Amino acid sequence: MRFLIYLSLVLSFIQCRQFSPRPDLSGIPVDFEVYRFEQDWFSMDTTQLLEAIHSLELQYSSFFNLYTQGIIRIGSPQERLFGTRVQAFLADPVQQEAYREVQQRFADFLPYQQAISEAFRYYSYYFPDKNQPDLYTFVGYFNQSMVADEGLLAVALEKYLGSDFGPYLQIGIPSFARSKMAPEYLVSDVVKALGKTEFYYSDSLDHLLSKMIYEGLILHFTAQLIPGISEEVLLQYSAEELEFLKRNEASLWKYIIEQKHLFSFEHKIAMRYLNDGPFTPGINDSPSRIGVYLGYRIVQSFQKTHPELTLAEIMEWTDYQALLNTSEYKP
Repeated sequence: MRFLIYLSLVLSFIQCRQFSPRPDLSGIPVDFEVYRFEQDWFSMDTTQLLEAIHSLELQYSSFFNLYTQGIIRIGSPQERLFGTRVQAFLADPVQQEAYREVQQRFADFLPYQQAISEAFRYYSYYFPDKNQPDLYTFVGYFNQSMVADEGLLAVALEKYLGSDFGPYLQIGIPSFARSKMAPEYLVSDVVKALGKTEFYYSDSLDHLLSKMIYEGLILHFTAQLIPGISEEVLLQYSAEELEFLKRNEASLWKYIIEQKHLFSFEHKIAMRYLNDGPFTPGINDSPSRIGVYLGYRIVQSFQKTHPELTLAEIMEWTDYQALLNTSEYKP
């Protein structure tokens, strides 16, 4: 029964669709480690706290400082009140509940590790000169899902506990955000974070179109590393939202052009089409992030128009205007 549950879970974000023959990964090794940092962090012996902190700092090296200073922001062990802050964090009822739920829902991380391993092997296939990053899991303050540093990616497991997890409501996370805080989005979020870590946005022309196409490139990268991923999971839309976008793609594209927003350099206008939310401001019937959706469609069209290009060559394409011009995109 447990095997069937895990299989169903993995298949929820790796669903069969029609793709070209997949590459042969048989000679590509899995070359990364998974570290369950949250288990060691929450199991520290608080009666011998200073020794436990020192031991954990030695064990996790640079990630320990990344976690304490950059993620939960309680400082470093060299600060006088560091031990007090650690105790306060570990005793926080919300953090305790999050950790208990994480240990229940992710007691066996193997299905996720296997799916990430497969994606990383595709990554090594398409980008043989790049290394597979190690993966750390942690529990934080619900403030970020993914953290990247040199040679590693870190995932906040408390951000994937399902939309019905009580503390999400208690701390005021809106329903449109909670709907994406589910286990089926974990693997694709890891791959998206990898893409954004390895391929930077070129802001030489920092207008809406550039941002749209960059986001589209990251989605294309993710789709190639997770062949068969459903569009609902990749794009993080419900089936109804996705149907709306497909049905109205041409009119949404026309709307952005008619509003003279496509080449706007205003940050506020870009966020209107790229930020998550209950809808797109000004188009109340439309889901949010329509700029991301349209950017992905442009990149898809570009890839079809240029089948000779490898994924590595596509991801290095930073002339976003030229990409649009040669994509033959016609919604």
